[in-house]
Amino acid sequence: MRIIQFTDIEEAYQNICDNFAFEERRDKDKLLSSLANGIILRAYEDENLIGQIFLIRCDGFYLLEHISIEKKYRGRKFGSQFLGEVLKSYAPIALEAKTPKRIHFYKQLGFEVFDGTYLLPPLHQNGKFVPYPLMSYGLQITKKEIESIYKNVYHLTPDQYPSL
Repeated sequence: MRIIQFTDIEEAYQNICDNFAFEERRDKDKLLSSLANGIILRAYEDENLIGQIFLIRCDGFYLLEHISIEKKYRGRKFGSQFLGEVLKSYAPIALEAKTPKRIHFYKQLGFEVFDGTYLLPPLHQNGKFVPYPLMSYGLQITKKEIESIYKNVYHLTPDQYPSL
């Protein structure tokens, strides 16, 4: 597996659209604005794309915005291998994961579920903050880390933060 930093923003965004439902991804403009603080990593087997990881720099850690594995590589441990390699270089990492299947996947890699309250900011215009599982690897989540996510990922100002 070969991992490279990827810079074609439009292609990376199309990959996110191809792999995530509308409800699971932010509006294009909001997501692309995070690229100023972001890194896109891609994994390849020979010349074949295995998957993509989008990390956003926060204050002292990264938020894993998206991880996608191409359909033909799913269920074959490529996602675990890819993320495991990324963790070696980019930890500590936090992420937002809702489904039990995804939470289980991340727990197997050593991520822990934050036991406090985390409110996911709206992903689309006119949306609302919603309770959402937050997980971390090599990071103790406190109010400071949550505020860093709100600031660096969602571009919120302190007056826009929900009460935690």
